[in-house]
Amino acid sequence: MRTVRIAVSGVAGASGYGILKCADLINKNPNSNYRVETYPLDVKNESVGLFMGTQPGSVLPKPEWDIQAWVDFVEKHKIDLLIPGADRDLLPFAQNRESLRAVVSDPRVIEIADDKLKTALYLNDELNLEVPDFTHPENANDWNIFPCVVKPRVDAASRGFRICQDREEMNFYLKHTKDPIIQEYLRGDEYTCNVFCDRDGIPRAKLVMLRKDYSGIAIQARPVVRETIDEMLDVIGRDLKPMGTLSVQLKMPFDTPYPFEINARMSGSSIVRALAGYNDLDLMIRHYLFGEDIVQPEIDYSQTYFRWYSTLSVNTSLLHRLAEKEVEIWN
Repeated sequence: MRTVRIAVSGVAGASGYGILKCADLINKNPNSNYRVETYPLDVKNESVGLFMGTQPGSVLPKPEWDIQAWVDFVEKHKIDLLIPGADRDLLPFAQNRESLRAVVSDPRVIEIADDKLKTALYLNDELNLEVPDFTHPENANDWNIFPCVVKPRVDAASRGFRICQDREEMNFYLKHTKDPIIQEYLRGDEYTCNVFCDRDGIPRAKLVMLRKDYSGIAIQARPVVRETIDEMLDVIGRDLKPMGTLSVQLKMPFDTPYPFEINARMSGSSIVRALAGYNDLDLMIRHYLFGEDIVQPEIDYSQTYFRWYSTLSVNTSLLHRLAEKEVEIWN
């Protein structure tokens, strides 16, 4: 049986260790014709995902500081694919995609996805899609839609996300939020969606899930069929042409999807999608490494998926050793 070596960055958060769990599902699948060796990577020693791989976890310098350390790691360990699990890694990986063997989209895609103002402008102005109303902070005096949202243009997992009921609250959080954007707050159900494009930028697989979240992390989700959302995902996928997976967050208050966030990487909901039959990591490996065509996975629409906290104990001396650059650990 073929063995594939996958390095995963950003394993401190839900996206990173979600990717590791997707690999575990592949290894537990009796019908899989390959197995995955996972090499967890992070820039901090106190990252839970470092202890969740099949192979040693390693601490490396921030890629924007020392990309050569990442290239050397890929070469040393004969890594087949490097999968980013953190937003901060996307741009330096994209700029060194070939030498890192990274599955990452072009810088244009990353810049649109990472900046929530650019996301809104792109979706509204370039694709002519419905989006929640939005504006720059300098136009705050003319803003009259409440409740509204004040949030940083660049951040993840709803950090800095504030719902404001009136102008007083809005002005307060504008002063206490770094580089903010003002956006209409839409009530109603929230959806986490995924579209997977092939090498030619053609959408080949999609999944829509109705979600409930806590602090920006989906804690409950179930797959649903929403044709209007599928059509929207096709539009976004064909235009952005991401390398592999693209996640879109939206609300649909009036039977029309209103997207407000794009992730140009495997998201924190990847393990939930995988449990439903849609494993982003498996699609990446089969398409970009094995050269297989992408086939829409069969989705189990009968289940609702819950996420809950788990606990892991680690010897403190091991964490101290990990504080040193490029120190390897064993499970």
